[in-house]
Amino acid sequence: MIFIEKKKKRGHPSVLINPEIVWSDGTITIEEACLSIPNFSAKVTRKKRVGVRGYDKDGRPVEIEASDIEAVCFQHEIDHLNGILFIDHISSVKRALLKKKLKKLLKNIKKEE
Repeated sequence: MIFIEKKKKRGHPSVLINPEIVWSDGTITIEEACLSIPNFSAKVTRKKRVGVRGYDKDGRPVEIEASDIEAVCFQHEIDHLNGILFIDHISSVKRALLKKKLKKLLKNIKKEE
């Protein structure tokens, strides 16, 4: 399930249950970050436009077309539901650098304990 907040309904997020991307078109490369991996961001290439299908909180089918940053957000959040993080979309070299950085951070935390 993901929550969507449209400008028109600020403060009243919509719910999209069991979202899935049913079509996509084009590509866009954008700097992504995530609360799951603090203090790290990377350029990720994703689809520029997507069609997303799911259900609202009352079980009614919903279809949404999204482009640019909104499309990236849908892909990022749907990836989370499928156990994928944005770092799974970066090169193995960048991922290795991130792992090294995280190991160092964990080592410093353990020293402070």
